[in-house]
Amino acid sequence: MLNSKQQIRERVRQARERLSGREVNYNSSLICEKLQAFPLFVDAKIIGGFSAIRNEVNLRTVLEEAMKRKKVSFPVVNKDRGELEFYVVQDYHSLRPRSYGILEPDPENAERVEENDVDLILVPGIAFDEKGNRIGYGKGYYDKFLRGIKAIKVGIAYEFQMIPLLPAEEHDLSMDFIITNERIISCKK
Repeated sequence: MLNSKQQIRERVRQARERLSGREVNYNSSLICEKLQAFPLFVDAKIIGGFSAIRNEVNLRTVLEEAMKRKKVSFPVVNKDRGELEFYVVQDYHSLRPRSYGILEPDPENAERVEENDVDLILVPGIAFDEKGNRIGYGKGYYDKFLRGIKAIKVGIAYEFQMIPLLPAEEHDLSMDFIITNERIISCKK
């Protein structure tokens, strides 16, 4: 049985990396459809999104559509401070590979979004459980950012990334909802 965060992180990361491009596209499209119909996403005025890396769920289609009607922001990794800062993006073409090869906005040419102005934030991760616990990549960027915000936190994952019960620590923050290719999970029951 896998019980340490590192064991879970490695097993699920490897499974995700084995996905074919077709599987990523198909399952990402199912998640985008759910997200597009999710009332809290529809009602949000400022969204925190993310750019997919290493076979993560690709939200590009739903985020590009959202950009036509609302502010969509993306994180910039500030390695010196170990923090994320979110900047509004007008279109995907303005994103460039930066920290860890992730597509990010150019902070010099984008509007910074204050943490508490974000209504809903989409959170990537390696693994989640139904209580909303999350295992990320281990750097703590999202944990630190999410700690002080009031935004609705929505984990985005493939169904196989759902683990029955993750080891959680006091400093770990839980998601309000998780959207997978199969369901929408409310974590605040």
